[in-house]
Amino acid sequence: MFAGCVPISEKENRETMTALTTNLSPGGRVEAGDGILERAKNHDVKSVKARLANFEKVHAAYVKAAGTAQAKLEGWRAALSLVAERDVDQDDAVDGLALVLANDGAPRVNPFKGLSKQGPARLKALSYDKQPDAVRALAAKVAKRKGASKATLAAAKRCVTTANAVDKALASAKAPDEAYRKALAARDALERAWSTSFAALKRLARFNDAEGTTAGLADALFTDTAAAPKKRAKKAKPADA
Repeated sequence: MFAGCVPISEKENRETMTALTTNLSPGGRVEAGDGILERAKNHDVKSVKARLANFEKVHAAYVKAAGTAQAKLEGWRAALSLVAERDVDQDDAVDGLALVLANDGAPRVNPFKGLSKQGPARLKALSYDKQPDAVRALAAKVAKRKGASKATLAAAKRCVTTANAVDKALASAKAPDEAYRKALAARDALERAWSTSFAALKRLARFNDAEGTTAGLADALFTDTAAAPKKRAKKAKPADA
């Protein structure tokens, strides 16, 4: 605690920290920190030099971690998008199989009757990880069906191909998913240090203003009227996940 400061209660400290962590998103922290550091260039900050230097260091670490999390998020989203594309192919194959089975004499209401526990709609509604196995099981039974036409066998084969493609895409998405989770955890681990440094700097600036050591420094640093922060490149903006 800095000299001459009136101690705050544990309740006040909890309320301050709660407000900081709930009112600011990761992107909000980056923008708030950028603004403080940018405005500090236009004011005499000798009275809070040490606190400001600490905040600048902590903020830089948070911005770097947030940028990494954003990049990993984009990688994970790209991988998940590929899974979705392969799943659409699989659904199309299921519809195609349902059509040719109906043409072969299977019930039109549910062409998969006796072949699968799910009809076409329910089968397509299964989760990414469960649908491929169910589709392959269906295709295997269709392949053994007596009197199956060449078109039906071809449709069943396409179901197997598309189901395998979904599994492959899911496997490829595991690494990006883990990388994103790791980066997200690293970013969130810095949240408390950022919030504490932010609160300490703001409290000291307010105290100095109250004591007459400075005049309006808290408002100058913690409001956006003095100078607008420079915008960061979009790729550095963190995900609010």
